[in-house]
Amino acid sequence: YMTVRSLINEERGGISSERAIFIDTEGTFDPGRASVFLRQNDLSERDLSRIDVLRVNNVIQLKGALEVAADHVKSGSSKLVCLDSISHPFRQYGGLKGLRERQEDLQEVLISLRRIAERGSVVIMTMHAMRWGRDLYSKGGFVLSHTPHNMLCFRKVRGKVIVTLEDSSYLPPGQAAFVIREDGIFGL
Repeated sequence: YMTVRSLINEERGGISSERAIFIDTEGTFDPGRASVFLRQNDLSERDLSRIDVLRVNNVIQLKGALEVAADHVKSGSSKLVCLDSISHPFRQYGGLKGLRERQEDLQEVLISLRRIAERGSVVIMTMHAMRWGRDLYSKGGFVLSHTPHNMLCFRKVRGKVIVTLEDSSYLPPGQAAFVIREDGIFGL
């Protein structure tokens, strides 16, 4: 949904991005669903071609996709880079043996994302799994949980989605709710 919203002009709540980058590590991008959001936002099916979906399966491919994204941002053609999920490629490292190497590679990816953000006016969204318990913990460990400026937690509760701002370097805590239906996403 955010990739489609980024294509909309600023007067209508978008960010006027010529192109959107979606780095897909889990095979979750659905062109059919994106088409629904395009229609909901008065865009045409042709605008689907403005969303560049980069499918990656491992950390090496992820680093390459980030280089492509950096080029798009530097050229000014993209104002959105969405990475779903940042933690998935790192599952290739098994157990505690690979912990140091995994954290080093994750740190390298996060530094790449930060450099992309510093290149221009761009929104960078990353998704990753959280561990539930007494407190929320990022499955990426210390490196991943302390790098983002804003950490949002999405939960499904009785047919609606509640998003909570868990951590921010500059915003106060808060919550919002919305529903996802066949015809789009709607705030409550």
